[in-house]
Amino acid sequence: ARQLSEEKHDVTVIDTNPAKLEKALAALDVQGVEGNGTSFRTQMEADVGSSDLMIAVTGADEVNLLCCLIAKRAGVKRTAARVRNPIYNEEVQFFSGQLGLSMTINPELACAQNIARLLEVPGALEITSFAKGRVDLIQVPVPEGSVLDGMSIIEFASKIMKGTLICAIRRDKDVIIPDGRTILRTGDDMYVIIPPSQIHKLLNRIGVKEKPIRNVIIAGGGTTAYYLAKRLEKDAMDVKIIERDKARAEHLSAMLPNTMIINGDASDRALLMEEGIADRDGFVTLTNMDEENMVLSMFAHKVGHAKTITKLNYVSFEEVVDDLPIGSIVSPKASTAKLILQYVRAMENSY
Repeated sequence: ARQLSEEKHDVTVIDTNPAKLEKALAALDVQGVEGNGTSFRTQMEADVGSSDLMIAVTGADEVNLLCCLIAKRAGVKRTAARVRNPIYNEEVQFFSGQLGLSMTINPELACAQNIARLLEVPGALEITSFAKGRVDLIQVPVPEGSVLDGMSIIEFASKIMKGTLICAIRRDKDVIIPDGRTILRTGDDMYVIIPPSQIHKLLNRIGVKEKPIRNVIIAGGGTTAYYLAKRLEKDAMDVKIIERDKARAEHLSAMLPNTMIINGDASDRALLMEEGIADRDGFVTLTNMDEENMVLSMFAHKVGHAKTITKLNYVSFEEVVDDLPIGSIVSPKASTAKLILQYVRAMENSY
């Protein structure tokens, strides 16, 4: 809601919780309607019929699907629903066809796919795909001793790689939109638009050392961990999941035959050392506690050389988090918002 409002869209928020609504109305330039989104009367009060898009992102998949079905009958042009249950994930096409959904969002699946891409390209700090995977926006550092130090943007295309675009540079706390005369410096983070097939070639040419990731430890056995392990199994990676809850660990063991499931506490230092965290290529923290994820990633950074990826649900103190040695940061909520924003912008462009 915040990001849509900042992009000058008229946003109405429906929620059953008056405290949440009051908080949203105080902080954002939005309208609010207190009520149940599955109620036709509530949707009429929110004037859903005249809106361009209905976004249902409650915590229950069934509620989201029903909200979208009612909104479609009320005359809304497009609907988007958050559907996160792995059972429903196999039936997305059916829902889209029968319920008229324009878009389904699975936060955990989107987050897992993002993590998998970061493990496939360990030299990148962040990767975002566009045009159905035909082009990527990657964040890469300018390493010490790189040929890029002191090079202008206009020289980059002729000396390093054609067919790419450096669209932004992050230097310290500032973001620079470059032109041809902008000079790159050691320590900069470049945001480069590039075809996926050219990423490894670019990283090699600019001096970013990449060690292929063949084995990964995942702390936490939630839904994101399940999707991620399933994806990494296809890449023939050696994957271990450490899950505290015994019943969940047994369930994962049945669902993931090629992944080692360890029933234990990921915050147990002795357990992590016993499972070889110091020698692992990748370490992903996916527990339900942001603080635990950050501490685990910092520990992995201290004892080994693994590429660390940290899940944070709430990034409230970005200026502090950015300086911590916790590797790449991923967020299911941020992934959801990003996907919705991409869809809304695509709608605008089509108009």
